[in-house]
Order: sequence, then C-alpha cells, then structure tokens
Amino acid sequence: MDNRISEILEENAGKFNNKEIDSTQMLKKVEEFFDQCTDFDDVEKLISYCLYDESGAGIVVAKSLAQRAVTQRAQGKIGPTDRFGKSVSQAVENLILAKSFAQYATPHDKNEFMMYFNKANELASDSFDYRLLAGRLYEACRDIGDPTIDPDFVRTKTLMQRAVDLSVQENSLPGLEDMESMAKTQINDKDYAKSITALKKKVKKANQ
Repeated sequence: MDNRISEILEENAGKFNNKEIDSTQMLKKVEEFFDQCTDFDDVEKLISYCLYDESGAGIVVAKSLAQRAVTQRAQGKIGPTDRFGKSVSQAVENLILAKSFAQYATPHDKNEFMMYFNKANELASDSFDYRLLAGRLYEACRDIGDPTIDPDFVRTKTLMQRAVDLSVQENSLPGLEDMESMAKTQINDKDYAKSITALKKKVKKANQ
C-alpha cells in the first residue's frame, strides 16, 4: 500500500481520536482504500484502522473487509502476500486475517478469529504453517484474554507436535528450535522441551 495512503489513514484515525469526525466518517474513509489493497498485509492494515472504533461498528466493517478480501483473492484481484521474496501459503494468509481479530489492546472477535484460524488449519501443509498455527493460537488466548479458546493449550500442543514431526521429516532445525523455545517459555512444559532438544540433536547428527 502506498505510503501516502498510510499517512491519510493515520490522519483519519487521529481526527477520530480527537473527536473531529465520528466513527461513520472514519470508517467510510478506511473503506475507500480497500481497492488499493494488493495483498492481505494491506487488508490487515485497513482492519487495524477499523478497530480504532470500539462501538461495534468497526468490527462489522472489519468483518466485511476480510470477507471481501477472501473473495477477491480467489478471483485474483488481490495478489499473494510476500515474505522475504516468497509468497506465503494460503494457510498463512488466513492466519493474517485471523490475527486481525485477536490483536492485543483492540476490540476482538473470537468467532471471527476461530473461523479464519480453522481455515488456516485445514490448509496447513508444512512445518512452518504448523509453527505459526501453534504460536498464533497461544497468542490469541493471551491477547483476547479468553483461555476457553484452547483450554490447557491442548490444541496448541497438538499443533506443536505436528510442527515438530514435520520439522524432523524436513530436517528443519529452525522448526525444532522454535517449538523448543515455545515449549520452554510459553506453554512451560520442560519435559516436552527436553524431548524436542533430543530430536534436534538427532537431526544435527544426521546432517553432519
């Protein structure tokens, strides 16, 4: 998205925060730039501006923008999202939308988050996808402040294990290191972390 558009959106949000314009005017300006979105990162940016409004109207517009983005992506009107010169998977694209509805310190929508998260889960295929799924689910529980999203991190651990298994198959040390760190510092399962450490040593030895 063009830098000038970002500047306009920031000015628009500032006017709303200063009560110079109301939520209807602020959200209308955000919607005007939807056709300028080239990928899901741009869509996520627009959604973040929708969520400046905490009345409920912002969430409604955010949902509409996300749905339009999915439709236009399928039609080829919105392009793939790039990371380090490579297009991300469809799973990751859905996680970008999911995160939009579960970010820290903004209005949230658990159902919308879960809809895009579950779609991402259906589309996941490699260790990277599953690493992101596990991390995003953990973060959603924390940021939305609702542990019922994943009680006792049961689903998070299942996703982590899938990421670990695929990392071993792919000989991916970064994948194992990510899950090792997550086991230690996030879900606080030291035994699980030790088991991943052992697998990491095996992969290192196999790669020598």
